Amino acid sequence: MHPNVAVVEAFLECLRKRDLSGAPFADRILFEDPLTGDPLEGKHNVMRFIQAYLPALAEVRIMTEVSTDNHVACEWEAVTPFGRLTLFQLFEIEHGLIVKLKSYYDPRAILASLGTHGGN
Repeated sequence: MHPNVAVVEAFLECLRKRDLSGAPFADRILFEDPLTGDPLEGKHNVMRFIQAYLPALAEVRIMTEVSTDNHVACEWEAVTPFGRLTLFQLFEIEHGLIVKLKSYYDPRAILASLGTHGGN
């Protein structure tokens, strides 16, 4: 296994355990997600955002991982009260830490459950 894939799997294991204390985030991480609006900067801000959704993760299942140099692409599935969500995330890794994380998924089920309908 490529060392950067192990970093991503460590992050996903933190999600499974619903405990971000061991998340391999760099202090200066940049995080982009359909629900954040603008990108979030900094470990504290990213952890606070993700922490809010941890109680909704009943299951995390890795489907595909591809790595090249300092990037890992990961497709995974989350079982949640909103239904099954398929996520694609692109990670940039430096020195064993995630410095950039960009998420791609359809947030409509989450927004509908929160009573928000986004821009559609």
